[in-house]
Amino acid sequence: MEEYPVPLYYKVYKELKRRISEGEYRPGDRIPPEIELVKSFNVSRLTIRRALDELKSEGLITRHKGKGTFIVGKKEEESMNVLKGFTDKAKEEGLSVRSLVLENKLVEIPPDLCEVFHLESGAMVLLLRRVRFLNDEPVAIECAYLNPAVGIRILNILDRKSVV
Repeated sequence: MEEYPVPLYYKVYKELKRRISEGEYRPGDRIPPEIELVKSFNVSRLTIRRALDELKSEGLITRHKGKGTFIVGKKEEESMNVLKGFTDKAKEEGLSVRSLVLENKLVEIPPDLCEVFHLESGAMVLLLRRVRFLNDEPVAIECAYLNPAVGIRILNILDRKSVV
């Protein structure tokens, strides 16, 4: 069987991925600009971009024009299921967090949630759907049902403003 050389972009990708997994680059860190990576790895800018594209496709980095490339890591995925934890964890790691409310209204409770909320069929709950952003990059759409009986106020979203 014939062996083929490993593409340069793949070598760069593997090295950057190693640095991320070993903590050399931590979530929220800005990695060196492309031009520095070109010099460091002694490869073309196209090679660096292809390696970064691979990392981005795996959700390990996020790229922002004029700002740089930042490590996302896997930690945010673990905390996305917790409403407050997502924001707190991201802020701890130096990431900017914002949400865009898509929907915020009273709805009849879905039948499969009646038991969870200890509510009768037909009871009203608050449906909150929002896009969660880290460093202005959309990372999740969150859908939550909230029991208004416990004093959760309904947000005014007529103009669909961003909220934290």
